Amino acid sequence: PFVLTPNHHPRWKGFLYREYDRIYREADALLALTEAEKDTLVREKGVPEERVHVTGVGPVLCESSCPEAFRARFNINRRFILFLGQQHRYKGLDAVLESASSVWRQHPDVMFVFIGPQTTHSSKVFRGWANDNCVVNLGEVDLETKTSALAACEFLCVPSAQESFGGVYVEAWSLHKAVIGGRIPPIASVITHGKDGLLCSQDPGELAAMICHLLSHPEDCRSMGDAGHQKVKEKYTWDQMVRKTIAVYEALCPQVAEHPVEPRH
Repeated sequence: PFVLTPNHHPRWKGFLYREYDRIYREADALLALTEAEKDTLVREKGVPEERVHVTGVGPVLCESSCPEAFRARFNINRRFILFLGQQHRYKGLDAVLESASSVWRQHPDVMFVFIGPQTTHSSKVFRGWANDNCVVNLGEVDLETKTSALAACEFLCVPSAQESFGGVYVEAWSLHKAVIGGRIPPIASVITHGKDGLLCSQDPGELAAMICHLLSHPEDCRSMGDAGHQKVKEKYTWDQMVRKTIAVYEALCPQVAEHPVEPRH
């Protein structure tokens, strides 16, 4: 049997992706990351619904974190908002930077910290912020630093316009942090707006208003982070991901079901 995890992005449409569409339809099973992805594969790509199985993504983090050490290492002594991801425009990099001036009018003490692989685009963008000590771009970091940054931040802000899932939101929730994500179907399948995070466009004004709301209402911020943490426990642990995946293979291969595999810890 042929099982495929497509990590399908909504922008993958048209003539250039015709072979992807054919492979989707030929697979014996597809592992979708969200209900939105499943809906796209069935409704737009013609995959039989019974062949699409929703799994998800678990957090990729260190077992422990040290927010104090992170702050000391990078000389961050104020509250900060964290952007975590590849530094592409579509991830919301520009939108976060463009919202900063409006945020500072209400919260002049706040810093913006950016972590993730840099791009040609981001290198150009950050040249204009080189002398601003309220904007810190750390680029790509190791797993321990990433985990500690999430533990130290006020909340995560990645208003991405293209995702198949958005694993960084699950990672932030694992550390009881609220999140701001892009208002697109795949992310809306993960974040429940107003409960465990906020969904936003890349309009700088709208984004600034949502950032300021969380900064001005720390009780809401904590509540959303706690709700997200509970969601991870209920839906996005790696044990759950493994069991869902194994179940698909067992259904396709009876011989696998005769010798069940237990998740490794």
